[in-house]
Amino acid sequence: MTQSKAADSAQSPKGSFELDAAPTMPSTALVVDEDDCDQAPKPRLLIQKTHAAFVSKLYAMVADSSTDSLISWVAEGDCFKVTDPVGFSRNVLPVYFKHGNWQSFVRQLNMYGFHKINDLAYGGIFGDTQLWMFKHPFFQRGELKMLQKIKRRGPKSAVQH
Repeated sequence: MTQSKAADSAQSPKGSFELDAAPTMPSTALVVDEDDCDQAPKPRLLIQKTHAAFVSKLYAMVADSSTDSLISWVAEGDCFKVTDPVGFSRNVLPVYFKHGNWQSFVRQLNMYGFHKINDLAYGGIFGDTQLWMFKHPFFQRGELKMLQKIKRRGPKSAVQH
């Protein structure tokens, strides 16, 4: 493998949701195409991830207006609701994740510091519908810069006797 190909494969930007943590690579990288060996290398700007993939995917799901009947922001924009967990698990989760498991999704939310909130505070009881609402202080509609503050919690330390 040529040096330019090694640099390109090591530093090429990933898809929009593939990284789980901020990369340690520089914000620009010099990339040389083999066809342009006699020309000076051109800097390529790389998009750095500043927050976890789960948080990016979650924001995309909530912001997607085509799934508003299953997952959406509440009117205030400070939390989101899942109005049909079964439909959400079947139709939305598999699009963003490798599974459609509602319980795994809720577990991930908890690992990132999201809390299930009482729907009475946001408009009362909604009949027979099973409504789930989650909130995080840094997860708000239109506040993309705050997403980088959402961190996954580490494993709980074992209690020593």
